[in-house]
Amino acid sequence: MRRVNFAALSRNVSAIGFGCASLGSRVDARRGIAALARAYDAGVCWFDVAPSYGDGHAEALLGDFLEGKRQQVAVCTKVGILPSRVSFPMSIAKPVVQGLIAWLPGLRKHVVKFRSPARAVDLTGAFIESSVVDSLRRLRTDFVDVLALHEPRLADVQRDDVLRSLDKVVSKGYARTIAVAGDLNVALAAATMSQRIRIIQLANNPIRPNVALAKPQLPSGQPMGFVTHSVFGQNGSLDTLASMIAEEADKRSLLEAAGYCLAPREAAAAFLLDYALASNPDGVVLLSMYQPQHLSFDLGRLASSPPPDVVLDVAGRLVATQVCP
Repeated sequence: MRRVNFAALSRNVSAIGFGCASLGSRVDARRGIAALARAYDAGVCWFDVAPSYGDGHAEALLGDFLEGKRQQVAVCTKVGILPSRVSFPMSIAKPVVQGLIAWLPGLRKHVVKFRSPARAVDLTGAFIESSVVDSLRRLRTDFVDVLALHEPRLADVQRDDVLRSLDKVVSKGYARTIAVAGDLNVALAAATMSQRIRIIQLANNPIRPNVALAKPQLPSGQPMGFVTHSVFGQNGSLDTLASMIAEEADKRSLLEAAGYCLAPREAAAAFLLDYALASNPDGVVLLSMYQPQHLSFDLGRLASSPPPDVVLDVAGRLVATQVCP
């Protein structure tokens, strides 16, 4: 497993992290725990979770899994979004739905339409502290490495009680450091308001190169770590790139010359993951690794991706020619 020196935590961590958004909802406990174990055994030591993930079950499941492993991993949880309300009929049907999605992953996009959305809450200093205490109880730990404000509004990060609560969370030892997970402009504003903000978590891909956009705007002298997500799904990047490779010979030749001599969708997936790693070389890329083949694919790209400068050059040329509008 490739590891990076993640300055925000003053430690080495795995270059890829396990995104637990579906742990306990789309993915049942048994399959979820098995996936966590495979990733951990492969060297993944960053686990990203939130109170809203897995219909409110993800933190507890991750806590169960990490018993006896806590010192070997980095855990990020969040505050600001609560779980969706699951109706009684849906709770009864949930095991059946989980099994169907496991066999037919394409059903997921249809099932999602019937789920109630997670609920954003108004952030206050008191709520932040109570939320992290509840998360620690579910995670069965005394601290998290990272506490992230979960998709906060600009007004939230400008409030004195919110900023003071972040200081209190760190001073009490509940979290080692603070992050903002959400909109780039809000995260940058938060970093300007408080030196407690040491990590920005956001989507990042060739269409929306948020890491590259953020770095020149960071406060001078304030080191910042990046955790990125939505490698394949943001703005339909995988479908867009796969179609481009299939339909445009010059763009296909560009990727093949860089080593992506694969079927269009496989080449697109490989390139997007390589871009995520190349554009965030000192940070963590979050991935969903519930299927063994997904973990194998991720590990394979870590070992065989082209040099970062090659990947970034190809990405720049693709975007410059507006192949991913």
